[in-house]
Amino acid sequence: MVMEQDEIHSRLTIAHAAVSGLMPAMTMPFRIANLNPSVQPGDAVRGTLVVMPDDGWIEGLTVTKKRDASFASPRRVATQAAAGAPPPEFSLVNQDGAELNLQRLRGKIVLMTFIYTRCPFPDYCPRMMKNFKAVRRMIAEDEVLAKQIHFVSVSIDPEHDTPAVLRAYGERVIGGANPFEDWDLATGSPEEIRRLASWFGLTYYRESDQITHSLSTAIIDPEGRLVTVLEGNNWQPAEAAKVLRSIRK
Repeated sequence: MVMEQDEIHSRLTIAHAAVSGLMPAMTMPFRIANLNPSVQPGDAVRGTLVVMPDDGWIEGLTVTKKRDASFASPRRVATQAAAGAPPPEFSLVNQDGAELNLQRLRGKIVLMTFIYTRCPFPDYCPRMMKNFKAVRRMIAEDEVLAKQIHFVSVSIDPEHDTPAVLRAYGERVIGGANPFEDWDLATGSPEEIRRLASWFGLTYYRESDQITHSLSTAIIDPEGRLVTVLEGNNWQPAEAAKVLRSIRK
């Protein structure tokens, strides 16, 4: 079912059932090839999901049932945090089962994003991980700055992404001799993750029990205050690196 329409960017947010062998039931934005503007929220649709090495989209989208009078747009509980505001306190665990919270991160410039390990779309979670790795490479030449940066990738699929799963994922995706030296992969209770993700502007729907996936990347200063939120998946690593350099000590 179509939940939201973004005609300008040719995207639809679609709540769909599990795609066997590929992804669980999700609510997430998809780029639509040749999007018909007559497709509206509440419509039931069918199409072909195309996943390429560096991109993904839906083509051949057709409406199988127009929305009826009972459809109501989901009530969002997401909020967009303001620059300078401290993120809410949280209690998560990392890939080693160690506690991860704001106090432990205090004194570091933190890049925090939200992923899940089963994400099959190359321009969603895999792109966020690649972007973080690219930022890491860019700042490596500045040893002082590099020591101040800490990366955090929080799973929005805590039922599946246990610490052991996150560790295996990080060893494979981050790579290197010590992938977790300056990078934590975090999980926790669904309620805690939902609360944290919503504060940073991820889209969550109160009515949905599905994994609800939008993209949001936050930069937090050493005093624990939000500097900026990089929305979606169109931000470039150089953009994030520029912000990091501007707040380095």
